[in-house]
Amino acid sequence: MANFLKEYQRHLEVEAASVKGAMIQRQLEGPTCEQLSVTDLIKLENQFAAALTQIRAKKTELMLDFIKALHNKEIMLKEDNVHLEREMEAMKNGVGMVKRLRTHPNLHLVHSPQQATLSLLQ
Repeated sequence: MANFLKEYQRHLEVEAASVKGAMIQRQLEGPTCEQLSVTDLIKLENQFAAALTQIRAKKTELMLDFIKALHNKEIMLKEDNVHLEREMEAMKNGVGMVKRLRTHPNLHLVHSPQQATLSLLQ
């Protein structure tokens, strides 16, 4: 997912730069830079600033989406970890039960683990 976001971000930046570059090229091919008025140069500067602001906003949005995805993944991993810890504890308790059955003082009186379990429950 990180690669996708980086690639998408890169694509947006390249596309914005290409559009602005083409616009600048058209403007520069008309009159030369020396022929542009101060007003035209200010407009051009404002267009650059607007494009840069738009690119930064999109980058921020993508980064926030990525952070949200990571946070959701963290929550899922923590839940999985708790579940696995419970399973391990249950397995340990199950192994402990088998050990208790094997060392039960009356084990010699019963012939099967089921009977040993029944005798423990009584």
